[in-house]
Amino acid sequence: MPQNVEVVVIGGGYAGVMAANRLTQRPDVTVTLVNPRPHFVERIRLHQLVGGSHPAVVDYRKVLAGGVGLVVDSVQRIDAAERGVTLSAA
Repeated sequence: MPQNVEVVVIGGGYAGVMAANRLTQRPDVTVTLVNPRPHFVERIRLHQLVGGSHPAVVDYRKVLAGGVGLVVDSVQRIDAAERGVTLSAA
């Protein structure tokens, strides 16, 4: 039986969301996204936010694949040797 790999993606911008979503295509991977804000910021729409025609934020559940866990927090430390992260709230 293959061992499950737990992956933590730090940062929920475009690249982080894409990486997290693509990793869910592997059946042996569990993915958690850590981001300090609870909403995805559509940076390409910030001009519409200023103009008042678009909020420029979307709930992460609309952009993340169903299997991605979301932790709203900041990472304070990455421990590569222990393969873990320390969160601000911890």
